[in-house]
Amino acid sequence: MTPFMTEDFLLDTEFARRLYHDYAKDQPIFDYHCHLPPQQIAEDYRFKNLYDIWLKGDHYKWRAMRTNGVAERLCTGDASDREKFDAWAATVPHTIGNPLYHWTHLELRRPFGITGKLLSPSTADEIWNECNELLAQDNFSARGIYVVMEQGVIIDTILHWAEGLVTGLSSSVFILMAYLVHIILSFFIPSTSGLATVSMPLMGPLADFSGISRDLVITAYQSASGWINLFAPTAAHLVAGLALARIPYDRFVRWVLPFIIGVALITMGVLVAGTLLHG
Repeated sequence: MTPFMTEDFLLDTEFARRLYHDYAKDQPIFDYHCHLPPQQIAEDYRFKNLYDIWLKGDHYKWRAMRTNGVAERLCTGDASDREKFDAWAATVPHTIGNPLYHWTHLELRRPFGITGKLLSPSTADEIWNECNELLAQDNFSARGIYVVMEQGVIIDTILHWAEGLVTGLSSSVFILMAYLVHIILSFFIPSTSGLATVSMPLMGPLADFSGISRDLVITAYQSASGWINLFAPTAAHLVAGLALARIPYDRFVRWVLPFIIGVALITMGVLVAGTLLHG
């Protein structure tokens, strides 16, 4: 029997197979919409089990489970992690023909190396145990997943350089700098989870060097991301709303500019006050 998914999955031509296997396969993946919460990255959160890393925040899977008649307590309710995973395992066979079926098995194959078996009630135990054994390893923590940068010593090199820049800075100056850095990054990376993946492996340790609470750095990140998305042309919801209302972007910016400046000034004041309270 032909396996459901091989190393040539979706590679239908010889040229496609050569392009992928000879050139693309070992390249890093830049995912600016990874859904990793910034606090998990900053604290190097260790995922408890397969449900915690895979199903806990995936509304696509919840939607499929609801469509399959699964009770809400097994989607987002008070059922145990294992019960929720089993409910998903029972749903997966019903997603054949939907991209979720392929995504599910790619997600099991790539990070966990699960091949040769399809998720279903009969394989749930085996897959649950195999994945949980891997999640107990250091390289499956929230920051460990950021393995390309860490193995390349990129993070350590940048931190060594940046530590010299922040040494001696007052807490107030550092938190304002963190806020401005996140504003700049937010313009180019409108996804909040993507921004966290890029910034938190750096800003978390830098906060430690400066004696700043990581919680306050996360507040600066969240404030900057929310502020830039009030008016940035890279914010899809804003551009779509202006298009529907037939309001030119430059007219909108002129009208909202005083409010935007006011929000930024108030935010900076709150962040500085936070450093004083933590101090």
